[in-house]
Amino acid sequence: MPVQCLMSTHEIEQAPAFQALSYTWGQKIEHRIGCDDVERNSIRGGGHYVSIHESLWLALQRLRHETEERILWIDAICISQVNNAERNDQVLLMRKLFHKAESVIIWLGEESHDSAVAFDLVSRIVAAAATEQARSPVNAKQVVKAQDLGGLALLEYSSPAWEALNSLFWRPWFSRVWVIQEVTVARGASVLCGPSHCQWWHLTTTARYIEDHSLTAITRVDPQTAIKFADLGQRFREGPPHLLLELLSQARDSYSTDDRDKIFALLGIAGDAEYSLLKPNYKKPLVDVYTTLTKHLIERDRSLDVLSAVEDRQFRLKRDRELDKKIEGLEGNELPMNSQLPSWVPDWEVHRPSSPFVLHPAFATMKAAGSTQASCTFSTDGLTLLSRGIAFDQIAYVGDPFMEAVPAPRSLFPQPPTTNVRLRTRIAHTAIDFLTEQRGRQWEKLARDLKIYPTGEDILDAFIRTLVAGDASFLGLPQERLRAHYTAWRKYWRIAGVNDPNFVHTAYERNVADEITLATQFLQGQLKAAYGRRFFTTSNKYMGLAQSGVRIGHAVVILHGGRTPYLLQRVGSSGYRFVGECYVHGHMNGEALTKPIPEQEFAIR
Repeated sequence: MPVQCLMSTHEIEQAPAFQALSYTWGQKIEHRIGCDDVERNSIRGGGHYVSIHESLWLALQRLRHETEERILWIDAICISQVNNAERNDQVLLMRKLFHKAESVIIWLGEESHDSAVAFDLVSRIVAAAATEQARSPVNAKQVVKAQDLGGLALLEYSSPAWEALNSLFWRPWFSRVWVIQEVTVARGASVLCGPSHCQWWHLTTTARYIEDHSLTAITRVDPQTAIKFADLGQRFREGPPHLLLELLSQARDSYSTDDRDKIFALLGIAGDAEYSLLKPNYKKPLVDVYTTLTKHLIERDRSLDVLSAVEDRQFRLKRDRELDKKIEGLEGNELPMNSQLPSWVPDWEVHRPSSPFVLHPAFATMKAAGSTQASCTFSTDGLTLLSRGIAFDQIAYVGDPFMEAVPAPRSLFPQPPTTNVRLRTRIAHTAIDFLTEQRGRQWEKLARDLKIYPTGEDILDAFIRTLVAGDASFLGLPQERLRAHYTAWRKYWRIAGVNDPNFVHTAYERNVADEITLATQFLQGQLKAAYGRRFFTTSNKYMGLAQSGVRIGHAVVILHGGRTPYLLQRVGSSGYRFVGECYVHGHMNGEALTKPIPEQEFAIR
């Protein structure tokens, strides 16, 4: 049945009650809808029809009333996608628009064979959560079988309903960068998936229930994106304001049709965004957008925190190879970004398995450059970063990466899981990876080969603290207590019986909670610090952690205004390529700057 719309123009503050649609554009299967302009009695786009994508066309089929008008704001219709000036202006209004809307409708797409089952489970979990008296986490086995949970108690971990719910949480909508702002600022939101529907808070309640009761490991349901959105919304309403660098890091694995939207889509909810300097401009090449943002953050904050967000070079090169295959046949501003992006500028479209040290509260005490502030300058073309600092060491040996082949769980940052099945399972499988593949022994051997640590610490104690990158939660522990954490973690894989192929589903049946308390705490620290990183030792007998791209010969430097040391690779006679942040045990509180090492200016391209 044809879809017919009427266009009307209003100032946001004087607009009639309307709903805003949050959706993902999806496949480029185009449909045409009638779209008359009410005020001018003319047609938008020069004809009687506007072309829209399949996802929106299906949404409109579901949303229209047979007898009543429905006033909607929809980006693909209300913003001319071929007019960059209009797009620039409208992006600045998105936060106000979605907050002004009477409600936001979240369109997840048409129904699948099990989406109705998923929505039924959502309603049952919401009911179970409402009847619970105590909110503290309980044993996962009790949750699944407890009689006071009514219908939910009948669901075993292998029930298809859990798989249906997981499929719902992995719908494309949850991966789109624009929806972060749209749902964060919404005064109220509802979810529509084919004929099934619920309130947005029903989904977030379900997600939190699964997290609170440690159900992820036995149900295979990963609700972390919904939890992240809920947390962002709560912080938006209650404060403190989000920082743009935090949002960019959290949204790194989100998807956008236009890569520039990885920045523009988050400006509206960043408390520190300055539109005069970061105003959306779709005429600007992507390299310029990313470089301008990085320079702005360095100059405004007089800090180098943004450098910690630079991804491992191997991921950038992989992206470039993929893009090079697409370049043939493209023209002008259609060309995608390639390796012209300076090495010191984060590519927000490139995957990064580990979270930057400086963005995690566990590492808030890092102050490698002491009280210095960034005083960088830039080359005339804006592509070379000039920063003062010292080169105090060089990479001598590098270990294998920690859990390199295992995809980072979406829940890894900013907070690790708490107790019970999910964490026990992660402990066991982390131990398998780290111990049975010899990585842990290799790392420990590299450390012991140092014989004496430069700070005077016992080698094993320095090694253990390096594994958790000086995590603040371990700072006050006596050495013997910290060793107990490490020893318990190393032994856990034997205690828990990791050779059991059904361990994921049977771990909760093993009564080993007392034995693994220390192991769980150590693993939480190690996952935060070492996930996706390599252990290294230096020419001056220090040890540390860095991204997988660390190589023998890389210079270890302190740059003014940097909270961590950085790795640089020499390029030519006087230039450097930026490799990434690192942790160097014994050099995280300004110690290097007290040494008689002459300062120099680093030209980083």
